[in-house]
Amino acid sequence: MALGVMTLALAVVLLGSGLVEAAVIVSGAVRVDPGDSVVCIAPNGGSGTAGNVRVFIQFNQSNGESNGLGGGICGNLASGQVCSSSSHGAGGDASAHCKITFSSGRMRGTFCNNTKSLCADAR
Repeated sequence: MALGVMTLALAVVLLGSGLVEAAVIVSGAVRVDPGDSVVCIAPNGGSGTAGNVRVFIQFNQSNGESNGLGGGICGNLASGQVCSSSSHGAGGDASAHCKITFSSGRMRGTFCNNTKSLCADAR
């Protein structure tokens, strides 16, 4: 019985603490060469507001090491609004992917290399 009361008390504390971790969705990697045009598009797919939305494009070298990060902060998005970031491949780039973070709501995302007509969904 004491274990059940302690478990319930812990659940109440955790649920009532107000701590909220940001949700993260990430696309698969897409091939990128220098000069290629890439874009990450992140629409609010929910019926409410998505909070503190940020979109990042991560470029990587062929050995997997980072070759730079770009993106921006869109803030709060109403239902149906879109946050996006675009860039171009640079010297040493071999691939890139999109990372979308948000504190509340329901986001979706797609990352595309427009030059090569390659896309990957963010999940």
